[in-house]
Amino acid sequence: MGIARLKEVDRELLLELDELVNRCLDNLHTQSTEVAGMQQTADIINRYSGNKQQMIELLRAHDADLVAEIESRMYDFFILSRQTETALMRIVEDVALEQWAIALKGAEPEVRQAITQTMPRRQAQSFEDMMRRSGPVPLSRVEEVRKEIMTIVRELASTGEIDLQLFPEAVVE
Repeated sequence: MGIARLKEVDRELLLELDELVNRCLDNLHTQSTEVAGMQQTADIINRYSGNKQQMIELLRAHDADLVAEIESRMYDFFILSRQTETALMRIVEDVALEQWAIALKGAEPEVRQAITQTMPRRQAQSFEDMMRRSGPVPLSRVEEVRKEIMTIVRELASTGEIDLQLFPEAVVE
């Protein structure tokens, strides 16, 4: 409960958490209880100021499926609403308009607004027309396209083409 109420996490707490996670993983073989808190874990890792990739690889060595779920939550579609205009413009360049028209069906208004405000006026108008014409889309298709987009986003971030904001933070340009 305490972790869910945290607004900031100091370095000592993250080190303690790292140690606790390692101890829990060591005991995983002897316990069969399900642990909730996947999103909180993703949020904590997103805020971790150390080497995130190293932490993820250590966790992956113990449970690759668990880490895959944590990573999917770290790179949730909603994080697009937190990105700088520069990052969003680069993402919009790499994602087809048809993909946006599907992925933004039922999306949070903040995400949709962030994406459409980044598009050139004509492209945004074409996008809105495409959204109206496309009609209802199965949720499984929407989720599939969102995952495809987030794969592109992760690739752009890993190559250094964009700086990705994984958690809400004030940004100054």
